[in-house]
Amino acid sequence: MASTPQNPHLLRTHDTGSQVCNLLFSTLTSELVSTHGFSQHAINIWKYPSMSQVVSLTGHTYRVLYLSMSPDGSVIVTGAGDETLRFWDAFGGVGKASRNENSVTGKGSLVKEWNVIR
Repeated sequence: MASTPQNPHLLRTHDTGSQVCNLLFSTLTSELVSTHGFSQHAINIWKYPSMSQVVSLTGHTYRVLYLSMSPDGSVIVTGAGDETLRFWDAFGGVGKASRNENSVTGKGSLVKEWNVIR
């Protein structure tokens, strides 16, 4: 039976190893961004549909509750229970020459960290 809006079919399941808080497809690549809570507090980028992990971005010390992408699709911003916003140059190399698999790394990819001011 074919999948329809009224009767969708599950395509696959993938265990991330940590509670999932947000999901966002890249507008520039065939990749998926996920944010996590306990125990990783990480932002993961996955190749889609293979779901092989490209990178795990770390730095937040509490659950990553919020995720958004810049209008040009190159930067993602995450917000967490540690009261910080972190801006990641996740897809900046896309469309500028060619992107290699090492262009996104957990170290050196943090664009800016802002502490929350109350």
